Amino acid sequence: MRIRIGLSARITLAALLLVAVGGLLWIGKENDQLHQIYLSDRSADLEMALHVEKVRLGQSIETLRQDVVFLANTPPIPGLVRASTNYGLDPRDKNTYATWEGRLQEIFAAFLRAHPEYYQVRYIGAAGEGMELVRVERRNGRVEVVPHEALQARGDRDYFRAGLMLTAGRVYLSEFDLDQEKGRGDDQPVPTLRAVTTVFDASGRVFGMVVINKDVRTLFDASSTGLPPGVNGYVADQQGHYLLHHEAERAFAFESGSDERITDDFPSLAPMFEEQTKLNKLSFHAVSGADSGYLAAERVFFDTGDPSRFLLLAYHVPAQLISRQVTGIPLPSIMQAVIVMLVVSLAFMLILRHTFAPLKRITAAAMDIAAGNRSIRLPKKGGGEVGELAEALNSMLDKLLSSDQIERENAFRKELIESLPGIFYMLDMHGRFLMWNRNLEQVLQCGPEELATKSALEFFKGEHKVNIENAIRQTIEMGSASVEAVLLAKDGTATPYHFTGRFVLRGETPVVIGLGRDISEQKRAEEELRVAAATFETHDPIIITNARSSIIRVNRAFTEITGYAAEEVLGKNPSMMSSGRHDKSFYAAMWKQLATTGSWAGEIWDRRKNGEIYPKWMTITAVKNGQGAVAQYVAIFSDITARKQEEEEIRSMAFYDVLTRLPNRRLFLERFQAALAASARYDDHGAILFIDLDNFKLLNDTLGHDYGDLLLVEVAKRIKSCVREIDTVSRLGGDEFVVLLENISSEREDSALKAGLVAEKIRESLARIYHLKACEHSNSPSIGISLYRGNAESMEVLLKYADSAMYQAKSAGRNNVRFYEPELQRYWEAMAGKLPGSAQ
Repeated sequence: MRIRIGLSARITLAALLLVAVGGLLWIGKENDQLHQIYLSDRSADLEMALHVEKVRLGQSIETLRQDVVFLANTPPIPGLVRASTNYGLDPRDKNTYATWEGRLQEIFAAFLRAHPEYYQVRYIGAAGEGMELVRVERRNGRVEVVPHEALQARGDRDYFRAGLMLTAGRVYLSEFDLDQEKGRGDDQPVPTLRAVTTVFDASGRVFGMVVINKDVRTLFDASSTGLPPGVNGYVADQQGHYLLHHEAERAFAFESGSDERITDDFPSLAPMFEEQTKLNKLSFHAVSGADSGYLAAERVFFDTGDPSRFLLLAYHVPAQLISRQVTGIPLPSIMQAVIVMLVVSLAFMLILRHTFAPLKRITAAAMDIAAGNRSIRLPKKGGGEVGELAEALNSMLDKLLSSDQIERENAFRKELIESLPGIFYMLDMHGRFLMWNRNLEQVLQCGPEELATKSALEFFKGEHKVNIENAIRQTIEMGSASVEAVLLAKDGTATPYHFTGRFVLRGETPVVIGLGRDISEQKRAEEELRVAAATFETHDPIIITNARSSIIRVNRAFTEITGYAAEEVLGKNPSMMSSGRHDKSFYAAMWKQLATTGSWAGEIWDRRKNGEIYPKWMTITAVKNGQGAVAQYVAIFSDITARKQEEEEIRSMAFYDVLTRLPNRRLFLERFQAALAASARYDDHGAILFIDLDNFKLLNDTLGHDYGDLLLVEVAKRIKSCVREIDTVSRLGGDEFVVLLENISSEREDSALKAGLVAEKIRESLARIYHLKACEHSNSPSIGISLYRGNAESMEVLLKYADSAMYQAKSAGRNNVRFYEPELQRYWEAMAGKLPGSAQ
C-alpha cells in the first residue's frame, strides 16, 4: 500500500530540513573558526615564552659551570694542596694549612652571600672516603662555616665518583634530585643541581674537588611565571621524570619510588626522548587535539659534554580551558532556535493543510486563473473555508498587482530584519520596545509578549544604564549615537555590546532604531593581548630585531638597564649601543656562529644612554620561519656589573695585602716568573731588594700594633715613591718587603750600581722621621740585593740570596745596603765613594 504525503507536509519537511542543515553547517563552521583563531594566538605566545625560558635556563646552568671553575682556581686551593704535601706548611707562601683553610672558608662564605641561588659550597679530598675538608652552607638564611667535627665522608656519592674521572678544567653536572644528605642543615629536602670540578696536585694526580649545590626551585618556578591563568608549565629530565608540575606532590616523585613520567600524561612527547640521532629533527614539538588541548615543548641541552642529557620544557593549554575561552554559539540558544523552528513548522503544516483542502473544488477555476483569466468570479458556497477561499481569490483577482507588491515588500523587510547580524530594535521616546528581531529575544531570554511590555533600560544596571539613557537622549537630539554597555539577560548573563541608534519618523511618530553587536570576543582578545604583553615584560631585558637587524621591539627591563626608551631605538641597529671595546673580528666571529648554529652566547661590553660602559651576558638566537629563513633575532641579556665587581673583590683578597694594598707573595712570584722570562729573552739584568725594618718589634711592644700598622702603610708609600712604575713592590709578611727591579742594564756592574742607588734612595727615605698620630718615630731598614739574569737560577734561590744579603746588612750594624755577591759589594763600595755627596 502506497503512503501518500500531502503537499503541505512535503513543503514543511523540505523547508525544515534545509533550515536545519544550513544551521548545523553554519554553527560548525563558526565554532571551528573561533577555535582555530584562539589556538593560533595561544601557540604564538607559548612558543615565544618557551624560547625565552629555554635561553634563561641554559644561561643559569652555564653560570653555575663557570662559578665552580672560578672557585677551584682561587689561591687557597693550590695553597692547601702544597701545604698537605709538605707537612702542613706551604713552601711557596710560608702559610700553614690552617691559614689557607681559613682563607678558603672566607672566600666560600663571600661567594654564597653574593649568590643566593646557591646554598652549599664544599671542598672534598680525593683520598680515602672522600672526606669534606671545607664546607660552607646557608642555614636559616645565614651563611655559616661547618666545624670540622660536623664534616662528613662523601666517597659513596655519584658526583664524587664522577669527579675522580674528570680532566683539568672539566665540570660534571649531577642529575636533578632532592638533596637529602645528612648535615645539610635544613629539614626539608631541596631540589638540587650539583656542579663538580677536580683539583690536581703538582704531579697531576687528583687531590680533591670543589662542589656547588644550586637550589633549582626558583629556576623552575620562574618557568610558569607570567603564564595566562589555566595554562600549565612542566619541566622533566631526560628520563621523562617530572621536575616541575603544577601539582607540587608530583614534582620529583621519582625520588620516593614513583615511576611516573611526562609521557604517561602526554604520549605525543615520546619522540622527544628518543636516541641522539633523531634529536636534531625534533628540537621543537607542538600538537593540538580536541581531547588534549594544545601542547608545546622544547629541549634545553645543558651539558655540552653529553648531548643525551637535557631538560624538557613544556606548556599545556587544557581542552577545558580552550572550551571556556572559545564560547562559540551558546547551546541554549541553539536549542531554543530548534524548538521555535519545530513549532513554526508544525503550525505552518497545519495551516497549509487547512488552506489546501478546498483545492479540489476550485481546480477548474484555479486553472483558468493560472491561464490568465482574471475576469472570472468564483462562487461562494456555504461560506466557511470554501467561501472564504473563493472570496479571497476574488479579492486577489481584483487587487492582484497591488497585493503582490505589498506582500513581497513586507516579506523582504521581515527577512532583512531577521538576517541582520546581532540584535535589531525599535524604541519609542520612553525607551519601550516597539519592534525587534529574534536575536534580541534569544539574547534577553524573553518571549515577544514579555518584550512588548518592557523598556530597554530594564536590561542594564549602574553606569551602563546611565550610558544608555544618555545615548537615547543624544540620538533624539543629534540624530544618531553609539555606546558600549553590558546587556543583562533574564537569567543574569552579562554580555558586552556595541549599540548604534538613529532617530527616524515612523509615519508621524518619532522612534529610535538601532543595532547591537556582541563584542565579547573583542574584549577577550584585548585581555589576552594584555596578558601576552605582561609575559614579555620579564625582569631580563629583551631585544627583538627583524632579519636586517633593525630593532622592532624591546621590553621595559631593556629601558631600565640601558636608559633608552622604546621610541628611541625602534628601527635602529643595536650597534648604536656599542662600547667600542670590541674589534671587527669579535663581531665577525659572533655573526659567523649565529649563521652556523643559530645562536650565540657570551660576555659583551655596551654603552648606556648616559655614556656609561657596562658588561653584560647576552644570548642571541635566530628565529626562523616555515621556509627555514631567518625572520627575527631575539637577544636576552643581563647586567653583570655587580658580578664583575664581586670577582674583582675576591681577586683583591687573593692577590693583594690587606693592610698596605701591595701585591702579596703569590702575585709577586707570578710577576717574578714573568720577569725572569723577559730577562732571558732580552738578555738583561734585574735585581731583587729584600727589605727588613730594624727594631720593628720594639714599636709594636711599646706603642701597640695600631702604630705598627700605621708605620707599615707609610713604609709601603715611601718605597713605591722610590721606584719606577714597571717595578714591583710587595709585602711578604710582617715587616718584610721585597722590590723587583726589571730591565736595569745589559752590563752586570752597571746593573749593580743602579740597583745600589735605588736601594740607597729607599734606605734614606725610610730613615726619615715618621709622624704616627701624635708621636714621632725613627726607624731604619736593612736591605739585601741579589742580581738575576735569565732563568739560570730559580726564584727561591734568588730570594734566599737577597734574604742572606739583608742579614749581612743587619750584622753590619743595620741601616745598611749589602749585595749577596762579594765582588759586587766591593764594586758598590768603591763606586759609592765617588758619588757626589759621599763621605769621600
